[in-house]
Amino acid sequence: MRKYTFIFVLLFAMISNANANDYPTIETVRFVVNCMAELGGQDEENLYTCTCRHDALVSMMTFEEYNDATVFEHNRQMPGERGGFVRDNERGQREYKKYEGVLQEISAQCPVVKHLESPVKDEGVK
Repeated sequence: MRKYTFIFVLLFAMISNANANDYPTIETVRFVVNCMAELGGQDEENLYTCTCRHDALVSMMTFEEYNDATVFEHNRQMPGERGGFVRDNERGQREYKKYEGVLQEISAQCPVVKHLESPVKDEGVK
């Protein structure tokens, strides 16, 4: 149930931000959910980190650039002639290199935040 709550909150937050950029809501949600999975699961700390990373991504790349880069990333391993068409695509290569740099930059801008609790004091130890 908690999983669905995070997704609902994420969708609600993204809908309010949909007019601020040209990224489709489904791509925004996909990016954030995949990011959270890569960071270890759906929890509040990962949600904060991944929405920060998405906001930074949007400020650095248009959706068209992002789409070109991710299509290149997903299809460059395709064997044969079709894969060659993707691998030889200079625009895709260029956008993918930019995307890799943006990913490194947004990871530095939005580090994983972990909630730290203060140590429990043992009353018997002085």
